[in-house]
Amino acid sequence: MRSTVIALAIAAILTGKATSQTVDKEKLRKAAKMPSIETMFFAGVNCTGKFTFAADKSDPRSEIDKLKTTLKGDASDAPRYYRLGRQYDELDNAETEAKECFAKAVSLYCEQLQKQPADAALLAEYALALTADNKAAEAEALLRQTIAATPQAWQCWHTLGVLLDHKRHRILLDAPKRGWKGKGGCVALILQQKPSPERVQKWRDLQQEVEECFDKAVSLAPGEALPYAGRAAHRICVGQILCGLRMLAGEEGPTPFDSSFPPACVADLRKAAELQPDDYRAVTMAIFSEVFPALSRQLSTIDATKKSALQCLSEKERYSLRVALGRLEKISQGQDARAAAGALEVQGMLYAWITRDTAQAVTCLERAVLLDPSRDNAWELLQATLAELGAHDRTLKAANDRVRYRDSAHNRYCLARAHIDLGQLDKAEEQLRLALKLEPTDFRASLGLAAILLKRSDDPRVLDEVSSAMGVAWKALGESPSSSQLAEFKVTAAIYLALRGELDRASEQLNDLLEEDPENKPAKEALRALGQ
Repeated sequence: MRSTVIALAIAAILTGKATSQTVDKEKLRKAAKMPSIETMFFAGVNCTGKFTFAADKSDPRSEIDKLKTTLKGDASDAPRYYRLGRQYDELDNAETEAKECFAKAVSLYCEQLQKQPADAALLAEYALALTADNKAAEAEALLRQTIAATPQAWQCWHTLGVLLDHKRHRILLDAPKRGWKGKGGCVALILQQKPSPERVQKWRDLQQEVEECFDKAVSLAPGEALPYAGRAAHRICVGQILCGLRMLAGEEGPTPFDSSFPPACVADLRKAAELQPDDYRAVTMAIFSEVFPALSRQLSTIDATKKSALQCLSEKERYSLRVALGRLEKISQGQDARAAAGALEVQGMLYAWITRDTAQAVTCLERAVLLDPSRDNAWELLQATLAELGAHDRTLKAANDRVRYRDSAHNRYCLARAHIDLGQLDKAEEQLRLALKLEPTDFRASLGLAAILLKRSDDPRVLDEVSSAMGVAWKALGESPSSSQLAEFKVTAAIYLALRGELDRASEQLNDLLEEDPENKPAKEALRALGQ
């Protein structure tokens, strides 16, 4: 929810009148900051046992176009139509297209099974397609029938575990269209929906059978990565749900992060990575599950003692990190350019954030964007690491290279930030205006332009343009803005109010923000500029 203070502030921005009070304008202009850019580091494993990496996520429409070019017009298209359906599922207002693709996949799988009726892997894929086509009961019956006839069919044991897991979660929660994705995942949904004790008990009643399915798959195929990954995904979700139920009951317990990665889950992920040494996503998820929960428990120690993240890891965790970095480096030397670039991006993250070897991080990230310039997260981290090193000329070069690869509002904004680091306000302003021509409602570009103009002058005509830019930024925030973006808007709005002479209202807004976030440095700097 946006505060009443902010609502009043935006009204003042658009219509307010200045007073005759004075203020240290030079300090206030210096306090005006460009909006921040956050880098992502989210590795995951989905319910079917497929490893994912957030930075790899492509535009669904682009993936749909690519998949369509691979269709052959025969029964072998079954998995491709299934993947097409999944991509359409990611889009708004594409339910009809998704349904048609899933129905086509089911039909083509039936054709294949007429020729290969005993193929366990094919039967498991068919069951997933049936479930996507709203025939979950038929899929479950098929898998149970297959297992009864062929108890060694590990793929069917694994897929039955997936379907039963999905079934029990639907019993517990009314999941939104996007399933369990979104801020907070299962924990947030539980706290929001508050499932009844009856629903919780029905969910618990299915736990043993689900565990048995995943355990059976692992025991039948100990040399396959998929069963371990699938069981790990199940354990992650169960851990989050149990954490949410504890929080709902007001009970103490491990944090959501720790609950997601119990030792058995970490062991499964490690085993899956060992069995898939060429999959950088598997390697990433394994080290993520082991190292990041440990670091999250010691954030206060790291902040208080200024220790590096590496120093806070146990010897066992450091060994795992060295092994992971070695595997990632081996993948980066392979022939698959996209996989190599992904491995290099993860290496860059680990070197930058954990070992603090920033020079090595830069080397990895430069190699990553050279191999695959579409990796936005690698570009973000490269520019941030170069800026941290004070290598502003190299940051500018990287930003220019990125714009040459793809001219977008976001990339122009990143170039503007590079000019700011070099004190080139005029060039930064030029890039922000170009960004807004490409995307007139971009939040960062509009708020960044407001900050640049505030730094430049308090001429009434300039302040009028600030008012216009901030109005655009306010609309761009939408109904559910991130806390960081809302805070950035509040600080910029307060500086604007102060430069207009609305010192009391500016102070009120900054103090309101510091009540919510006592460590907000830009707000503190702006208050100091107001003599507080």
